Amino acid sequence: MTTEGIYRHSGTRSIVEKLLSNMWQDPVAVVLDPNVYSVHDVTGTLKAFFRRLPDPLLTSAYYQAFLDAVQITDRDNKLYQLQSLVETLPPVNRETLKYLTGHLAKIAEMSEENKMTVDNLSVIFGPSLMTVDGQETGSFQTARLEWAVVAQIVSYYTWMFQIGEDELRQQNKLREALQKISAATSSATEVAKPATEFLVEIYINGRDRGDLHRMKVAAEMSSDKVVSECVRNKKLSGSSRWRLFQVTDDGDSERILHSSEKVLNVYMGFAENDYLCLKENYILRRMTEIGQCLTRAGVLTMKDCRGGQKRQSKTWKKHYCTFRDGWIIINKDAKQSLKGSTEAARWHIADCNLYIGMDQKKLLPPTRYGFHLKHKSEDSAKYFCFEDEGEMYRWICLLLHTKYPEGL
Repeated sequence: MTTEGIYRHSGTRSIVEKLLSNMWQDPVAVVLDPNVYSVHDVTGTLKAFFRRLPDPLLTSAYYQAFLDAVQITDRDNKLYQLQSLVETLPPVNRETLKYLTGHLAKIAEMSEENKMTVDNLSVIFGPSLMTVDGQETGSFQTARLEWAVVAQIVSYYTWMFQIGEDELRQQNKLREALQKISAATSSATEVAKPATEFLVEIYINGRDRGDLHRMKVAAEMSSDKVVSECVRNKKLSGSSRWRLFQVTDDGDSERILHSSEKVLNVYMGFAENDYLCLKENYILRRMTEIGQCLTRAGVLTMKDCRGGQKRQSKTWKKHYCTFRDGWIIINKDAKQSLKGSTEAARWHIADCNLYIGMDQKKLLPPTRYGFHLKHKSEDSAKYFCFEDEGEMYRWICLLLHTKYPEGL
């Protein structure tokens, strides 16, 4: 519960899919071994579970009623209306919602450690509990109402479900016992089991150069550690000059790995033709040249793809985009407006991975310069094209400066 960014960060996609499949087949047989699954693997699986239910946890039948209730201006009337709707949910839905929101309320109580407030959690669980994959998404204003519904239920959890002192005390004791068991098990496992190592392939300066280096990488090894060992083994000069990149889209796109990222987690989630590349940290050079700014705005040529279908958006369109306070805000068209109703989407950079470049054959971008953002918890991506390489890097450097204020 104290893990920073719990539920905001997603686990390794391939691991989440496998764990979710096992849970659908035989949930009783699933063992959540901390040496196999990270916290983010488990929380990512839980989010995916709710998104893939045949009907949302709060049900399609009561969807509009919940949205109407949360817009009531009188606070007491609003809460009583929401409580009434919760009471009318099917028994299984209500009990599941009760335990889930109780868990989220405890996570929010520890927000000083995990950085996840009620508002942060509601942004994540609003869509997960009120809609499912495949449903048509509404406007940004509708999304804000979904967040508000979940925020109210979590904030008033004990009142909403009429949790008495005895039940609350019992829940706390059970939670403390489980934490002690988990801590004892993890401690014993760390002593008993050595770190698992995998043989990882790393190309020096690109696959086309033919210089392949294979090394054993343990689960706890960071990108910085792997770079240091690789530089030493290959007798390369200046370890600070080098950085690991994930290369994808048949070589058209790449993502710089942060120095603290666990390389094995990234490697295990690779697509078929992805690979690791060790090369000069040109990103740092660009960031030093450009410097740091706080905001940026302008008309960008964009394409939006969901579910891995890169041809889903048939045409590239121009949208007015703004980046401020960690959020990239995309208007419905190329017009600049301060009205929230014109927003088509907004993503927080902390929830995204940034890739320089894009799949040229499938996307057919109008220019040679661009980058794309992949959302960690949603199977979707947003692609941005630029007429000028310098402007592209100004956006990239701003996004990376904000995502990693302590540096890459």
